[in-house]
Amino acid sequence: MRKSSIIGIVVLILIGIFVLIVRYVGFNSKSTYVSISNVDTKELQQVISQSSFGDTVVLRGNQVISDTILIDKSDITIDGLQKDGSLAKLKTNTAIPIFTIKEGVSSVTIKNIILEGNLERENPKVYTKEMGINITGNTSNITLSNLQLDNFSGYGVYANLTKNLKINATKIKNFGYAGIMGFSVRNVEITNCAIGGALSYNLSSIGNHKIAYNVAFGRKSDNDIHKYPRSKDCIVKNSVIMDNVFWEGLDTHGGENIQFINNTIKNVKVPIAAVPSEVNGEDKYAPKDIKISNNVIETPSNELSNSVNRGIILSGTMKKSSDPDSKKEYATGVIRNNIISGYGRRDAYSQGKLLATGSIFLQSTKGARVSENEIFQSYYYGILAYYDNKDFKFEHNKISGLHVKEEVVLNEKRYPYPAGIGILSSKNTGQINQNDIRGNLEDPILEMRGIDILSKIDINVIATGNMFDKYIKIPYNQMEYDKDEKKYHSNPSYKGR
Repeated sequence: MRKSSIIGIVVLILIGIFVLIVRYVGFNSKSTYVSISNVDTKELQQVISQSSFGDTVVLRGNQVISDTILIDKSDITIDGLQKDGSLAKLKTNTAIPIFTIKEGVSSVTIKNIILEGNLERENPKVYTKEMGINITGNTSNITLSNLQLDNFSGYGVYANLTKNLKINATKIKNFGYAGIMGFSVRNVEITNCAIGGALSYNLSSIGNHKIAYNVAFGRKSDNDIHKYPRSKDCIVKNSVIMDNVFWEGLDTHGGENIQFINNTIKNVKVPIAAVPSEVNGEDKYAPKDIKISNNVIETPSNELSNSVNRGIILSGTMKKSSDPDSKKEYATGVIRNNIISGYGRRDAYSQGKLLATGSIFLQSTKGARVSENEIFQSYYYGILAYYDNKDFKFEHNKISGLHVKEEVVLNEKRYPYPAGIGILSSKNTGQINQNDIRGNLEDPILEMRGIDILSKIDINVIATGNMFDKYIKIPYNQMEYDKDEKKYHSNPSYKGR
C-alpha cells in the first residue's frame, strides 16, 4: 500500500470496543473501505448511515444483533469476506430482519456473509417478520452474492416492489415460510443457488394446507393491479431446489415472463407451479408467458413418495358458474425438455373417482406448448389436460413406466386405466403428436392407455404420429381414425380447425 494512497487512519476506543476505519484513494475514483471488529448494532448502523457513494463496509468476525441493520444509503457494498477466506456471521436473537434495505435505495451489494435466524428445528413455528434480508418498496439494482442464510422462521430473502435484483451463489437452509419471496418484483435473476429445508407449520387459507415455498414470485391479494402489479421478468436457473415436503419449490402466482430453467429439484411436494394470483380467496390474475425448461425433477424419497402432488402445474383462473363476472384469464406458457420421475398423486384414485393428478398438469390454459419432456413412473397420467385448455400442443414427449405396482399406492387401490396423456374434463381443444408412450410391464389388472379422453363435452382433440409399446392396451381411447386426414379425432364429425 502506497503512503500517498492513505487519507487517514482513525482509531476510536468506545467502551472498550475497537473500531478501525481505513480510507483509500483509488487511481480513478474515490472509494472507502471500513473494517469493523466487535462493534454493536448501533455502531455498525452509524458506519453504514455515514457511508459515502461507492463505500465498502467490511465486516470482521461474528456478531449477535438485537436490532435490524438499516441500509439507508445507495451505492454501497457490505462485504463479510475474512482474511482467511471465511465469512463473517451475523445472528439475530429476536424475530426481526437482520438487514433491511430502505425504500428508494438503489445499487446495494451484500456479499460473503452468513446470516442466521432463530427457527427451532424441533418445534418450528412461522414468524414472518424474521428474515435474513428485507428489501422494501421502490428499491433497485440490488445484488446478493455468496451468502448463507440459515434458520429464518419467516423468509431468507423478502422483496417487495423491487426491480433489478440479482441473487447468486447463495445457500438458504431451513426456512419457515419461503426461502426467497418476491411480491410485485421485476427483473429478478436467481442463479447458482441452493435452497432447501422448509420447516413450515404455517396454515394457509388455501385449502388449510401447511405450506412453504423455496422460491415464489407473486403479488399481494389486492384488486389494484397498478398498485401491486404482477411479478415480471424473473428467472431461476442453474439452482438446486430441495427438501420441501409441505408445498411448492418454484412458484409464481400470476407472474408474467417467469422462467424456471435448468434447475435440479429434489424431494419437493410440488416441484414447479405457475398458478393464478388470488384476491379474497378467488382466482384473479393468471400467469402469463411462463417458461419451464431443462429442469430435472428427481424421484422423491420414500418418506415423501406417498404425499407428492403434481410435478409441474400450469393453471389459469377458475370461475364459479355463479360468478357474475364472466371475465376469465387463461395461463400461457411453454413446458419443454424437463425430466420428471415419480410424480402425480398416489392417492389420486379414491372412492371410484380420479382426482387431479399427473406429472404435468394443465388447467385453464391457452396455446400451451408441452414438448420434449421425459416422464417416468407417473401417477396416473404423464400429461393431463384437466379443464378448459384451448389450442394446446403436446408433442415429442417420452412417457414411460405407466405400470403402477399395487404395493406403492395408498391403500393398495390402483386406478385401472393409467395413460400417457389424458383429457379428463370438458372444454379441451388441441393436438397430441409424435409422442412416445410406453407401459413397460404387463399387468392383467391394468388397462394401460396411450391417449385417454374421458369427457365428450366440448372436446376437440387431434392426434397423429404417436408411438406405443405392446403393453399399451388401448392406444387411442374415445378417438377415431380419419383415413383421409390420417389423423385421430376425438370428435369424428370435426374436420380440422
